[in-house]
Amino acid sequence: GDTSVRSILGFDYRREDVARSRDSLHCFLSYARDDVREEGTDIEYPYPFTNSLVGKIEYAYDADTQFALSVVGTIDRGGKRLPVVRGGDWYLQPEIRRKFGEWDATIGADILEGPKDSFFGFFGDNDRVTLSLRKEF
Repeated sequence: GDTSVRSILGFDYRREDVARSRDSLHCFLSYARDDVREEGTDIEYPYPFTNSLVGKIEYAYDADTQFALSVVGTIDRGGKRLPVVRGGDWYLQPEIRRKFGEWDATIGADILEGPKDSFFGFFGDNDRVTLSLRKEF
């Protein structure tokens, strides 16, 4: 049977006409936790949401231009450290999307950091920049 209980507590906020007409802001923040129910039982594989914060901010300047920033950060099992600030592992994903008529262009990045034995730190040497160009028809 299951040996753990997973819980998520989150906040989701959306607002239109933030700084100018036709712009919008969407913020999402959640806390994810995985509690082991049986003594001596531990998760056998690296799992990023054992004790983590997940957030995303999306700002649409207009219908053609959007900016997004996503972050996932783990907090140590004792809950004493915050991600990024004191050495927890984390994943940052900035992105800019722009529409040019029938074309959608996106540029972004995946940045992973942390101790080598942590979930995201294991991938720390695999940061990347992405570029996407799509045509609607």
